[in-house]
Amino acid sequence: VFKDNFWHLVGSVDIIDEFGVNWDNYQIKILFPHDFPNAVPIMYETGGRIEQNDDNHINPGGSCCLSVPALEMIILKKGITISRFLEELAIPFLANQTYKEKTGDYANGEFGHGVSGLYQFYTQAFDNDNQLVIFKGFEAIILNKIPGRNDPCFCGAEEKFKNCHLKSIEYLSPVSRKILIKDFQVIKNAVEQIIKNDNNKN
Repeated sequence: VFKDNFWHLVGSVDIIDEFGVNWDNYQIKILFPHDFPNAVPIMYETGGRIEQNDDNHINPGGSCCLSVPALEMIILKKGITISRFLEELAIPFLANQTYKEKTGDYANGEFGHGVSGLYQFYTQAFDNDNQLVIFKGFEAIILNKIPGRNDPCFCGAEEKFKNCHLKSIEYLSPVSRKILIKDFQVIKNAVEQIIKNDNNKN
């Protein structure tokens, strides 16, 4: 349907396991951004099956937080199509909701909410929880200062780039510069706020 200047895909999704057993059914609406297929669609659970709160990864506006935006683009790096969106993001999210409902936990763990989830993702992407290393990684990509394979790595370690963070940069290559800049700013602001609060306590 076309509504409020956006295309929406509206319908139901069955959650079926590898043995053909139907575990659940969800009513959903998928909104396609104007720059689709260069941007990931947005999904809403419309049947009232999922309580709308952070613990269930429902955003304040009611959309489903399927994953960290950067990871969504990595998962869909072969192309953002309707079928791939359903198979790789929408159905796994809904299946995980059913799993959590039955067991109390998500099947494969979960990222934290908000900025903590973003930071968690990038610590994994850069295989390092040092803020300075992560910020240098952002800078290398955003400012196009990626070292040559045999040059010293941007992180400051005494390693050639190819033996250090090359895989991290390759892993993040499907992520748009727009998302990287936004994520960097969100994390940077959060770190600065923490430092400010600590200074005020002292």
